[in-house]
Amino acid sequence: MSFVIKAALILVSVVVLGAMTVKAASHAYDSWSCHQQWKDSGMEYKYTVGGGCLLRQDQFWKPARNYRGG
Repeated sequence: MSFVIKAALILVSVVVLGAMTVKAASHAYDSWSCHQQWKDSGMEYKYTVGGGCLLRQDQFWKPARNYRGG
């Protein structure tokens, strides 16, 4: 295998690993942020990778960003 191909494979691997690390850190921060925002509200909440920060209302999980209070 030539040096150029090896270098390209290493570069692609580093870029992919870096992107995955940034994405994981982003999800960790979003989860922590959700907890900090809703922990004292008395409402049931959770964070999911696919749905983000969710609040339980009327037996359904709804996005926290849509919550208007009351």
